[in-house]
Amino acid sequence: MLGMEEYNGERPNFVGCHGCMDEPENLDYIEFGQFKFNYKGIANKTPSHLKYEQAKVLVAVAKQDTNGISQFILENLVDYGYLIKTDGKYELTFRVTFKDKIGEMTTEQAERHERLYKEACQVASEHYQFCRELIYLEIPDFFKDNQYQIDYACSNSFNLRGAVLEEALEKGYISYADNDERKMLGAYLII
Repeated sequence: MLGMEEYNGERPNFVGCHGCMDEPENLDYIEFGQFKFNYKGIANKTPSHLKYEQAKVLVAVAKQDTNGISQFILENLVDYGYLIKTDGKYELTFRVTFKDKIGEMTTEQAERHERLYKEACQVASEHYQFCRELIYLEIPDFFKDNQYQIDYACSNSFNLRGAVLEEALEKGYISYADNDERKMLGAYLII
């Protein structure tokens, strides 16, 4: 049995990361994902998850090979906003990265990447510690030695993606108006 308190105060908007569901065994993994922002209803503009067949069609469109592809799925993906049709040709409306076209990082790029990665890990660690300390202060005495319960509470309150979103909005790095029509925010495909 699980009991949770209901909190109605302010909190960062949750940001999930959803991919394609029902991936059949023994078939290629498709590295598709979409960060689902629960900010101003952005997450509701696209389906929670795509089916494996839909993600497979996205890969085919990215590779410009739509021969034999289901017209129903293509049009379905147009309706969702993942594809547009221009002059009879389908195109993706979000970022696609081809691994074989990225190339190697220079020494300078690798050092910068490593430095920024360490800084981000430090910020995340401090945020987690802050959440953990708050939970420990609030948890009933009979749970204070129960590491599982403390860890579970931390996992439910540690919302790093939401905190990053709130900070980016506050600092003006990103913006999103109430009537913004963009649907593909946070979507990506890596081939």
